[in-house]
Amino acid sequence: MATGMASAEVENPRVIPSAFRKIVLLLAVLYLLSLFAILYAIPLTKIVENQSPMITILTLLRIPYADAVLNLIMILAAFSTAIAAMFGVSHILVSLSKREEAPSLLAKINKRGVPFPSLIVTTIFVFLFIVASYFLPGSIYEILTTSAGVVYLFLWGMILYTYLRFRRFQQESANEQGKVWGIPWRFWLAILILTIALVGSVFDYKHLMSMLISVGFVLIAGFSYFILIRRKGTRAAEKLR
Repeated sequence: MATGMASAEVENPRVIPSAFRKIVLLLAVLYLLSLFAILYAIPLTKIVENQSPMITILTLLRIPYADAVLNLIMILAAFSTAIAAMFGVSHILVSLSKREEAPSLLAKINKRGVPFPSLIVTTIFVFLFIVASYFLPGSIYEILTTSAGVVYLFLWGMILYTYLRFRRFQQESANEQGKVWGIPWRFWLAILILTIALVGSVFDYKHLMSMLISVGFVLIAGFSYFILIRRKGTRAAEKLR
């Protein structure tokens, strides 16, 4: 997400496709190499749920302080991911504010190009979740990750459905450009798989609470969006009078 948001600030947009391909390739190589190293170094019976496979390898090799160093690296990586997420969310708030779909205060950017109000709002929510982790230490992480996953599934379903509607509009207006293989059945198949994944989470008691939170969030966001669209339509009609 942060990479996509940062691409909007690139001076030469032509490098964006190449950058995305390199990022995907680099991540794939890193993950595959790490998995290959783990499977090559230790048997599957040595891998346990409550310990990282990398730490297991380093423990077996008896490298001093290796587990502590690896834990430090993982913590730094988590902080890096959090910073990237805060960057992306703050810029999304700015974009929504400029489209009059969020308070106008969030669109303000200081002299250094930092969306300070949006960053403050994002930081407040991060702080609230940190506080919540003290009250729900054993479940807050699972609730957040599962809720985010459910929302992502819903968003991808909406993206696929929107694209199908867009293609239909292109065909009706005789302005269709380019062809995508497998339309529409491939897209409907993807939507079906996403729907099965969403419905499946309802039957899992551990993920039921996260599912309900996600559904509530989607309903609130959708209701708020329709209210904003209605207000924008009313303002536009008043300007035409």
